[in-house]
Amino acid sequence: MTSASLSPSMAGSPALAYTLRLMTTQSATGYFMPVPEAEPGFEATLAYLQDHPNDEFMHRWGLQLVLQMPPGHVRELLLSDSRDPVLNALLLEAIVTHEPFAPLKQQMDEDMLADLRTASPLLILRSETLPDQKRHRQWIALLRENLQRHQQVPGLSGSGLAPLFEDKPPAERIPLSAIATPSTLQNEAAPPPEFAAVYTRALDGLKHAGIRLEQEMRHESS
Repeated sequence: MTSASLSPSMAGSPALAYTLRLMTTQSATGYFMPVPEAEPGFEATLAYLQDHPNDEFMHRWGLQLVLQMPPGHVRELLLSDSRDPVLNALLLEAIVTHEPFAPLKQQMDEDMLADLRTASPLLILRSETLPDQKRHRQWIALLRENLQRHQQVPGLSGSGLAPLFEDKPPAERIPLSAIATPSTLQNEAAPPPEFAAVYTRALDGLKHAGIRLEQEMRHESS
């Protein structure tokens, strides 16, 4: 997975090259992430994100660098009163998603999350500020016990949790015959295009966009 071009200066380049890398494997499933080929350090990553705040691949790379930091260092950065929204967003995202940083949530407040929710291309902080986020987490924890530990899911009254949606009767069903004529129902769908034609058209489109292709990378399940 690559971008259109490379530049000697990462901070000023309009595009970078990325490699799809296997980060970890759990339960016979591989988890991949686009990684910048240059593998810049944290300061260089922050400098690049100042000019390219919506580069989601580089933002995720910066988040990975924060996750590798000791909790004490993350706490120092969080309490440094930095005015850098990119840095602060990365710190809060790491604290929200990384269990070893959980004690640092005491240093967060709703105003910080609200101010930084648009400073990241990721959904982490925007999701964190949703008014029903706590209720969703409670249901996720309950269902996790069923999915991962095969525990029986209790009924709504036995769960002790508020429902995620209102208990409304289903909308009246409209039969297909009421909205489609018999001739329409009997028409056969057009045959799908040949694979070779789809593949060629995709390659031509990428070439026209200036995206060069290297060795194909894919995930093969075990």
